[in-house]
Amino acid sequence: MIHELLGLFPGDSLPVKDFQPVEAAEVPEPYRKLLVHSEHMTVTLEERYGTKVHLVVLDRRHDRNTYARKLILRAGADGPVILAGIMRIRLDVCGPEARDRIISESTPLGRILIEQGFLRSIENLAFFRVLVGEALRELFEASGRATFTYCRTAGISLGGAPAVELLEIVSPEDA
Repeated sequence: MIHELLGLFPGDSLPVKDFQPVEAAEVPEPYRKLLVHSEHMTVTLEERYGTKVHLVVLDRRHDRNTYARKLILRAGADGPVILAGIMRIRLDVCGPEARDRIISESTPLGRILIEQGFLRSIENLAFFRVLVGEALRELFEASGRATFTYCRTAGISLGGAPAVELLEIVSPEDA
């Protein structure tokens, strides 16, 4: 799935080229707490950083029933970049109100799904160790000390129907 999601926005739009699959048990802290769970990333990041996350959409693809976006999340409106990712959702599964909120690009997906009260399940599909090259370092506005970060691919089902595919890369921690 990682190649398919990255392929939605070709080029260096999300500069992840060197990644190695790892087992959940191999993901070190603090990345394990951020990635190895079945909660919405929105909630996990808000707990970690003590503030609401702010969505910034870098690019999007939208057709009648599918919407995808390349994004970053910041800790607060002007805070640090704490996540970069790609999400793709089947809009026909989520209903008109949630659909309108998603494509308005003003609220993180997790917050919308929680507020809409969807019966949902989140499944981790794979974890990866990611080399932090210069382009990824710039995207995260990170110092030069971090060499690796971690990411996951996940899926969200709404009411039992597969609805969302996610690639979520957490900000590299300085060594």
